[in-house]
Amino acid sequence: MSRARKSTHQAAQSAELAAPGGITAAAAGAEGAEPAPFTTFALDFLSARGATLTQKGPLDWDAALPADLAKKWRRGGLRLVFDSERAVLPRGGVFAAPGSIAGLKLLEAARGQGHVARFHAPARPRVDARALAGEGLVLHDVDTGTPTLEAVRHVVLVGFHLTLTFTGGSPEQDLRSILADPRIPTFDFWEPEDRKRAGLLPGFPDGFTPPTFDRAALWQAGELWMERVLEPRALRWKRKAEEGRDKDLARLNAFYQTRIQEERERRRRRRSEDAESEEPETEAALKLEWGRRTKAVRSRYEPAIETRLWAVEEIARPRQPVVYPLTAGGKPVGSFEVEVDLAAGALVRPPCPVCGRAAGEFWWEADGLACRRCRGRRPKPRSAPPAPPSRGAPDGPARAASRRRKGG
Repeated sequence: MSRARKSTHQAAQSAELAAPGGITAAAAGAEGAEPAPFTTFALDFLSARGATLTQKGPLDWDAALPADLAKKWRRGGLRLVFDSERAVLPRGGVFAAPGSIAGLKLLEAARGQGHVARFHAPARPRVDARALAGEGLVLHDVDTGTPTLEAVRHVVLVGFHLTLTFTGGSPEQDLRSILADPRIPTFDFWEPEDRKRAGLLPGFPDGFTPPTFDRAALWQAGELWMERVLEPRALRWKRKAEEGRDKDLARLNAFYQTRIQEERERRRRRRSEDAESEEPETEAALKLEWGRRTKAVRSRYEPAIETRLWAVEEIARPRQPVVYPLTAGGKPVGSFEVEVDLAAGALVRPPCPVCGRAAGEFWWEADGLACRRCRGRRPKPRSAPPAPPSRGAPDGPARAASRRRKGG
């Protein structure tokens, strides 16, 4: 697991932009079907590295490799088949998937040089940001004034595509995608259906300069978030692995206990001195083999989750800020800014000022907003301590009375 974490950390840290190879989504996938994220990643990476791609059929591509990849892989080309339901591969063809031999080669090459695919989402026409913000945002115990609209800006979101392998007994694999906002940062799972509906276009908009951020630090924060979210599933997987381990150990113990008992019964029946001298060695060998197999069973059922990062995407989305002035008790107490995604035509749930998690409902308490989870956790404002009396100031009545009592 440490090796997988190290490789994913290097992938995020060394990721630099490789120019898209001009492979459109329609060409990458089958006719009338949206391509899988790994198919888009593999073709885009090979095209960016200088490979010549020729489509031989639906989800069937022939890649003439550049000189560096051809020398590294000791072959001049690759016939990549991305169709998992294809029964027979063409001559010289290899199946391409995140866990296949060809897929692992592509992932290793992308980790070494760093590859980031860039896309942007076009804005929908005639989107009323003020109305969408008013429908999706709910504020309690505070009044809002007329919201103001600010200039449209593009926000870069980072998509991490990864493979989760649950080891321990019979391994299971799960393909996951995480969409991160590096400004806060916030994370959320990104389903394949959501990516298909996004209608992403290759490249960033003209004239847009993306902000700089640390991809390695963002990926580390994403790993911590994912471990916290997947903790219930990890506990279920651990219990499942322990149940399978206990069953195998029970069968193994019953077998060797019976085997040793049989050897002891056989020794009692035999009267030969040779048999009596050989029997302790046989029983000791059985116990030694019993211990080795027990250790192997425990090692096989040791639960763990391996994470393999295989693609990184940066997506520029048009956002329009909407600023609400806030008043409490007839006095202004500040403002609250939310964003409306003009490509999706929906309000982006703002982060909670206390915990940073995205929410759509907030309460005003202790001179600030808090989400449902953070109600009662905001620190109460402290009153300023009374100022000490200055030197030379006349004594107050209480201090003068205390002096008279002390003096008699």
